[in-house]
Amino acid sequence: MTNPTVVVGQWVRPLAGAAVGALGLLAALALGGCAGQEESESGGGTVAGSLRTGADETDWCLEIAVGSDVTFSATVLQNTGEDDLVLTGVELVDPAGLELLDGVVVPGSDRGGIGNLPGWPPADSVLAADGLLDSWEQRMSADDALLRRAGDSPEHVLVLGLRRTADDGPASFGSLVMRYSQDGEEYRTSVPTSLRLADTC
Repeated sequence: MTNPTVVVGQWVRPLAGAAVGALGLLAALALGGCAGQEESESGGGTVAGSLRTGADETDWCLEIAVGSDVTFSATVLQNTGEDDLVLTGVELVDPAGLELLDGVVVPGSDRGGIGNLPGWPPADSVLAADGLLDSWEQRMSADDALLRRAGDSPEHVLVLGLRRTADDGPASFGSLVMRYSQDGEEYRTSVPTSLRLADTC
């Protein structure tokens, strides 16, 4: 197992040119060649699905006050199969001291990803200034987003709206689970991305 990438204490603007440590956002979310820990939920043994995510383990820490919201770009998503797939939900694993406000899927663009930003939803003025308002306006709910088959769909980014609710320490989650359906099968895929929200990282 490789050591996780640790991304600490700074906001990443949408263009990903602002590095966090030695990494920009798109490097941290780079699409991997495997589906993580994926399994079919329809019985009959494990059947590989075709949702690919940012495969590298990444630990994020962002500085945010209690009661504040954050826009968090959690992972890249792409359908590499011959059939369309439909996302059916996203879950936080071991959440503590935070609230999931919303989850959306945003198509990527040559301008980069949405990034990590204070507040939820991200301000139109910020997105427009970075050329990403069109991508944001094409967002789909993570509960029913359609990802077309390989070749017919770009990479997408899973973007979460989160609120820090803990007043006695940092808020966090340990990883994510993506659920989706494809060709009559139901799947769950683990995404090794963790997040901590704290006064100081």
